Amino acid sequence: MANLSAENINQLTKTQLKEVESWLRPLQQALLIEADKGFTNLLGRDQRFNVFMSRQLLLSPNISRNSEVGKCLKELSNSFNEYGSKQDSDRRRLVTKSRQFLHELNRKLGASRVTNKAKLRFESDQKDNDFLHSNTTEHLKLTSLLVDINGVGPKLSERLAVLGIFNIKDLLLHYPRDYVDYSSLHTINQLREGEAATLLATIRRCSTFKSRRNPNLSILEIHLQDQTGRIRISRFFTGRRYNNQSYIHSQIRLYPPGAIVAISGIVKAGSYGLTFKDPVIEVMESKNSNIKSKVIGRLIPVYNLTEGIKSERIRDIIDIILPLAEKWPEIHDNNRLIKLSLPKKKDAIKTIHKPHDQASLQLARRRLIFDEFFILQLGLLFRRASLRKKAAPPLNLSFERDGLVGRFLEMLPFKLTSAQKRVLTEIESDLVKSEPMSRLVQGDVGSGKTVVAIASLLTAVQSGWQGA
Repeated sequence: MANLSAENINQLTKTQLKEVESWLRPLQQALLIEADKGFTNLLGRDQRFNVFMSRQLLLSPNISRNSEVGKCLKELSNSFNEYGSKQDSDRRRLVTKSRQFLHELNRKLGASRVTNKAKLRFESDQKDNDFLHSNTTEHLKLTSLLVDINGVGPKLSERLAVLGIFNIKDLLLHYPRDYVDYSSLHTINQLREGEAATLLATIRRCSTFKSRRNPNLSILEIHLQDQTGRIRISRFFTGRRYNNQSYIHSQIRLYPPGAIVAISGIVKAGSYGLTFKDPVIEVMESKNSNIKSKVIGRLIPVYNLTEGIKSERIRDIIDIILPLAEKWPEIHDNNRLIKLSLPKKKDAIKTIHKPHDQASLQLARRRLIFDEFFILQLGLLFRRASLRKKAAPPLNLSFERDGLVGRFLEMLPFKLTSAQKRVLTEIESDLVKSEPMSRLVQGDVGSGKTVVAIASLLTAVQSGWQGA
């Protein structure tokens, strides 16, 4: 397989990158489904899996057929032409090879997308590394009560109990319901009303004045610019304590002309064009300085709340206890996690509360959702196994004309279809057994589910039992 670095991916425009990513997505999805179904060459809506792959691999936008990547795509396309006649082991190898190649291509596209724009740098949160060795918190466990957390009192603990949160484990399982995405770094000309965005800009000047309508309201205006345009940001200070001149001048000194600032917030339309609603602002030493804020440029989790609790308070508490996720037990072995491309549970829990980016967030969600379905499936299998151990009276089956079922079928103004007869036969084979039947009859509206159900119930009645 060719080295992807030979492809001039870095020269693709933003629009071209999106086109390639849109082409990649269904290919990767098809490969994943085929692998999950055991490499059976699934039949889609109108074509087999291998026909779709062979055709789609040759439709890559913005990638030259004569380039290294283009030649590899051609090679894979030819291999999928013969997929239907290959052995299972050969199919597995081809699907795995294709997934690895497309994953690497997608990774290169992601790296190109990042290098084509400015990148924010964040200070590492050293307290995460030192947390478990802290003298004040090393006593905490996943089962520790909330009042054992430093800064959480009985009143806050009672309010969290309304949400069903009683201990640290409950709080870690209280996943965010949504996120405010400040991770997208924009220039001024890219800002759009209603979007969450982060901006790096230079201060042109800063001034302050009092509101004409409210003498207790002071307004600080920061005029910013970057290479694409200019914007005005306002901060509001209400109350007498914020109206004395010394305080106002101290605020102006925080934003000297020429300084670089990082801003995150929701873009809104103002009197003088676009601006930010309630922005979070940090003055930086330079464009390459690390951002200290826990909000700017990040994905901010939003939690379900109750009266008297704010999202910021929940985030602060979770920041304290999040490293305890390291103690979370893992229910899957490493081989299974690697095969399914899933992160460890402890990493998924930490990421769902403090995601680095959208990609890591989606991976964490996939692991947590997988666990929910996995445990649900285990519960259903356990219930089925328990059911099979119980005894049930075998029913006396008779679909003859003189039986209840036979007379019912004769009364119908139509003949049963072959599918309906097949389902009745399958039910008959279950009812004669000495173990309980557990069966779901599934079909479209008007397919005859009720007729089959009534015939089955009459079988029970005919054998001297009741049916509902």
